[in-house]
Amino acid sequence: MPRIKLQITQLTKTIILSFFIVFSFANLNGLCANGLKKIAILPFEIHSENDITHIKHGINHMLSSRLAWADHTTITDKRTIIDALKKNNNLKEEKFLSAMAKTTNSDYVLTGSITEFANAFSIDANIYNIKDRSSKPFFSQASKMDRIIPEISILAAKINKTVFDRTTEKYEEFAEEQTFAKQKLQEQRMDPEKMWTPQYGTDDTSTKPGWKIWKYIW
Repeated sequence: MPRIKLQITQLTKTIILSFFIVFSFANLNGLCANGLKKIAILPFEIHSENDITHIKHGINHMLSSRLAWADHTTITDKRTIIDALKKNNNLKEEKFLSAMAKTTNSDYVLTGSITEFANAFSIDANIYNIKDRSSKPFFSQASKMDRIIPEISILAAKINKTVFDRTTEKYEEFAEEQTFAKQKLQEQRMDPEKMWTPQYGTDDTSTKPGWKIWKYIW
């Protein structure tokens, strides 16, 4: 009889130890997940007489790959976004973004549009911080259609740096080009003769200024 009691005791210890290990790992995973921010990238609106559907798909793929950052940010999957749009599409604008964030369990919602005008393209994007109820606008231009995707890559680099304090190789390249352009402009101002022959591109990839209060109803 004492022998049976000893066997039960050992079994109980094993069960308790197993439970403790599982619980510890669950807590560890939970702590890691707390610092992971989830971004819902909504389909960009296209305002163009040309069919650029393929570019629309390319934009989503580009932003997803560029904004995903191991242990820092993750991207809401496409299927979840589609289902959430079906559920929330009829909501008024002031409630739509918060509803999309809640439905997809996301911390940020990224929206954007591309507008064609005079054979050039304006690229506008906004990333909304749901917790802080704030937004950050980004803007770029593409002089022709095949420049849209490269400009989206630069836009993603600026979002990474401004919103998530992440310096990427693309951002460093962009910053270097901006510095070079400013130096050239200063040289031209000092030497008026150079104003007749600009030596650098004219695409404006600067962002609109600072965070501003995001006013929508919760």
